[in-house]
Amino acid sequence: MKKALFVDEKNYRFSYYYNDRSWWLKNDINPVFKAYETKKDKWLIYLWLIFNKPNYVIFVQLSIKNIILTKLCNIIGVKTLFWQHGVFTYQEKTIKKYRKIGAKLNILLTLSNFDTKQIKKYFKYVHSSKKIFHYDSSKLSDGIVNKNTFLFIGQILTKQQIEESKSKILYDVESENLVDSFWQFLNHHNKLIFYKKHPGDKSKYLENISDKFKNLKITENTIIPKAIVGHFSTLIIPYLNLGVPFIQIKHKYNKGIDFLNYHKSKIYEINSINDISNVINEVECTEYEINNNQYLSISELLLNIIKLK
Repeated sequence: MKKALFVDEKNYRFSYYYNDRSWWLKNDINPVFKAYETKKDKWLIYLWLIFNKPNYVIFVQLSIKNIILTKLCNIIGVKTLFWQHGVFTYQEKTIKKYRKIGAKLNILLTLSNFDTKQIKKYFKYVHSSKKIFHYDSSKLSDGIVNKNTFLFIGQILTKQQIEESKSKILYDVESENLVDSFWQFLNHHNKLIFYKKHPGDKSKYLENISDKFKNLKITENTIIPKAIVGHFSTLIIPYLNLGVPFIQIKHKYNKGIDFLNYHKSKIYEINSINDISNVINEVECTEYEINNNQYLSISELLLNIIKLK
């Protein structure tokens, strides 16, 4: 039985991305899940790697910890696989620093040709690369189609969310004011909007605004709406692949992220309060056809790769 080490920044993400341990064992893979929750965890992960020597190490962040982990894998003969879970911005200064480590990556899975070109720069050499669909794409295949609603892709952005979730994201007061105006506009015009909570959001922000705006509903269901609304979340990508219109609310983190790398659909931008009415009216006049492709889950995709290599 092959052994695979899955590494991430937070433990909660493993159940969000991957099938459970029993599924992997049934498919002859022994999975080990380890996260960098504390400062000492990186050293514990490095030691575990050296003493247990799995067949594969699989990771999703372009962090210095993971680049060093990749270099250790090169030294002891463990294969490495990076798959792109998010939308990244790339800084040349960081790329040069990481590349000096001289890590070689066995397999690179990315969401676009643009990302493939950029991520390769972090490593001395990448043996093979492949473009994949977003990890949430398979879940949308069974989504509930409701073109009379909007779907907000949640992130940790408001002051309350940042403080109560103990997030390191920088606060953008202008963006929060735009979001508040957006809720008020939809509520005033009796538009139904579903809100998908970010898995790392530990705040009561959504519960509070749901009490305030009765047309806003928190949901865990997969809904195919009239349009999606958000900022820079990677969870926007699978909806773009389906053909769903995207309303992007201004945020300073939007800079450097171009969703046209992932789909050529029109993006409706809200950069000021005055844009809200025009954008909503334009989207309401837009019809789209759903692209009903079938997608593998990220676990199914990784399993096929591990078994082949």
